[in-house]
Amino acid sequence: MGVSSSEYIKYLTERVTDYMSKPREEKYKIKEEAKTQKEQWLIRWFGAGGAYLYYVRKNKNQDE
Repeated sequence: MGVSSSEYIKYLTERVTDYMSKPREEKYKIKEEAKTQKEQWLIRWFGAGGAYLYYVRKNKNQDE
């Protein structure tokens, strides 16, 4: 079944307090790690095929 609202509020409160208790440097480090692990928008939207065609076209234009 579903989660009750009080359990959800408790979960959110724990997450917020945990985040707020971390030092600024650690928050920055976590944010930067998340950025590096995220896929490029081209791959997320069009998959590997779209990314391949983009890079082939880009390299073809550089050769000319």
